[in-house]
Amino acid sequence: MLLAIAPRKHGNCNRRPKNAFSFEEISNIVQYLKNYARLHGLPQAAPPNRHDSEPQMLLPSCESKQSVFDTYISACQADGTRSVHLTTFKNVWSSCCPHIRFARFQAICDKQILERRSKDDKLDSRGRDLLDLCISNQIRILIGRVLGDTFGGLTCYTPNGASTVDYVLVSESILNQILYMRICNFIPTLSDCHCLLEWSLSAKYCLKTDCDSVKTHEMLPGFIWSDDSPALFQDALFTAEIQQRLDKFLKLEPIDSQNAIDNASLELTDIIITAANISLKRRKAQTGHYYKLQRVYTKARKHKYREYKQSLLKQIETLHEENPKQYWQLIDELQGKEKDDKSALVAPFDWLNHFKNLTEPKDEFKERLQFLEEKLNILEKRKCFNKLDSRISETEISTALSSLKVNKAAGLDNISNSMLKYGQTSL
Repeated sequence: MLLAIAPRKHGNCNRRPKNAFSFEEISNIVQYLKNYARLHGLPQAAPPNRHDSEPQMLLPSCESKQSVFDTYISACQADGTRSVHLTTFKNVWSSCCPHIRFARFQAICDKQILERRSKDDKLDSRGRDLLDLCISNQIRILIGRVLGDTFGGLTCYTPNGASTVDYVLVSESILNQILYMRICNFIPTLSDCHCLLEWSLSAKYCLKTDCDSVKTHEMLPGFIWSDDSPALFQDALFTAEIQQRLDKFLKLEPIDSQNAIDNASLELTDIIITAANISLKRRKAQTGHYYKLQRVYTKARKHKYREYKQSLLKQIETLHEENPKQYWQLIDELQGKEKDDKSALVAPFDWLNHFKNLTEPKDEFKERLQFLEEKLNILEKRKCFNKLDSRISETEISTALSSLKVNKAAGLDNISNSMLKYGQTSL
């Protein structure tokens, strides 16, 4: 009888873990990526090199894998199919669809923008993060691209070497408003290792006389809270005027709308402030210290301005004979500072629209957002138990007021925690 080594038998054959994904689910991800690239991508004519088997599909550079993953999750929820996490989604994308990539940022630009140059040819992890940030938010790096620094100079000088670690980032929409950008010479007396970056933006500011006046909130000095303040504040709350206003406040109509809540909050705030004005003293506004420092600042500013003019006159007198080249450079700089080109200024209304449009959704996502909003409205109409829907009891309000910490700074309404804590018996 021959004895041979036999393989160990176990009961895990033909079994798959619950958290593992089937071949069909992975195939659905691949098919979704191909369909998405067919709808939103730009197919290339041929593979970029002989090692690739398929031509590339370039997706818009304004998107990212996160945004594609979000649409994938929405599609799975709409179809009722199982979805994967972001990490698995990226791994399947990299291994099964490497030809689907995002276009470079220059591919979507309809402007003639110079390709950025740099004398620093090393790229670290922070540099990659910065480039990803610029690409995802449509931001441009001025160094090595605009007039004044078209070669991408070095900005940091250390004993170990020089590199470019300082940048000027602007939005692509205002890139044509940049007049110039230059890297100043390294001056050890002004900085430890960094150079000064100087750039100019053409902007226009017009003060409209017919604009509506803006209502501002006057910030009054706070109240002084001492050991006698609780008793004085409680006595003020029990006065006839305050009690009459509190009774009227309790008889208000049911507070079931946002306007009613705002009006009730303003009325209660006014009652508390009125009681505080009766019983407490306000701190004095400290204006003398400000005016004293303002005089010192004005005197120092005028002194520095006189020194600056004297130094310019001295340089003009000495450089004219000793260094004519530097003399004319100084003259050109002075003439450039006096010139004020207002031909390409930006109106305040354009600034306002620019920053408003930063958060506006794109047209291609509006239909999807409308669908999600309708779905949320349907889900909100479903009746379900939620602790937040329960009414707040007086016991909960009293417990919250009792737990407030005293001697804390008041907010914009000048109502401190001490007022609420010691006035809860009347309020």
